[in-house]
Amino acid sequence: MTEIDEAIYALTAIRWGFSAADIKRHINVAIEALREKAEMENGCDYCGLIYKLDGDSYGTDSEIIDNKYCPMCGRRLEVNP
Repeated sequence: MTEIDEAIYALTAIRWGFSAADIKRHINVAIEALREKAEMENGCDYCGLIYKLDGDSYGTDSEIIDNKYCPMCGRRLEVNP
C-alpha cells in the first residue's frame, strides 16, 4: 500500500480511533499529493514544446515526437486530432 493509499484509508476511517499522530501524518501526505496534482495541472516550462528525435544518432530519419505527457513534469498534454 502506498503512502497515498494509507492516507486515503486513514482519512475515511478516522472514526475508528486512529491516534492524532497517525491522522496528522496521513493528512500531511494527502496535502502533499494535492499540491503535486495542482503543480501538474499548471504544467512546467517544458509543457507544449515540440520534441524531435535525432535520427542521425540512430541511423534513421529524424522524427517529431507526439508526446501525450510532458517528459519533465508528467502532465497530460492536449492531443490534437
